[in-house]
Amino acid sequence: MRHPGYFAMLISIPASALAIGSWLALLPSIAFALVLAQRTRLEDDFLRCNLPGYAEYVNNVPGRLLPIKKPRKNLYVKYSA
Repeated sequence: MRHPGYFAMLISIPASALAIGSWLALLPSIAFALVLAQRTRLEDDFLRCNLPGYAEYVNNVPGRLLPIKKPRKNLYVKYSA
């Protein structure tokens, strides 16, 4: 995951609303999550343009905001008899 700090905020803001027992406070937290997703998109675009090697990093680390497991290549070779 490329933005672990933002991921932690994505979890903690709605959790805080639930911790204080306010279902109404979940509405701003949903809006905050949408803003956070947009910010990570803009940040990735900026870093691709201005940081050498970031494009390769993006290819190696698949999840921008959510932990996504990169599919592994098949390590086993099938033999036909």
